[in-house]
Amino acid sequence: MSPRPMPAIPSTLSVFEVSAEKGIGYVASTAMSGTRTNEKLENLPNSISVMTQEFLQDLALNSYFDAVDFAMSAENIANDLGTVGAVLGNRGGNQVNIRGLATVRQLRDGFPWYLSTDTYNTERIEFSRERFAFFADHEKVVL
Repeated sequence: MSPRPMPAIPSTLSVFEVSAEKGIGYVASTAMSGTRTNEKLENLPNSISVMTQEFLQDLALNSYFDAVDFAMSAENIANDLGTVGAVLGNRGGNQVNIRGLATVRQLRDGFPWYLSTDTYNTERIEFSRERFAFFADHEKVVL
């Protein structure tokens, strides 16, 4: 004779509330890419996209190259081995195309950064598509 199964104890879930209030989503009102100071986006003449820390965490974007896949007018470059972010013909690197232009220069706090970056201690990623970036030979990405 087998023992009787114990009656299942129901699980109690936390309260889930639906509200008619408007949410603000992933909003950033300032950027550092335009002036290297924390300036309001409405005061900057540049086209700047900001990915907030909450956005990066919610979408599990664990590296800069993961974030590039979600950036406007940007794409990762893979070399012949399939390494993402590598300059064509090279085995390593951090190249991305922004608006069809290849760039290997990302900025971290306003200074050139040539290493691969994770989002562990990244507060935001800003993609600046400036008017004269073509003449400056780079598109700025501030991590």
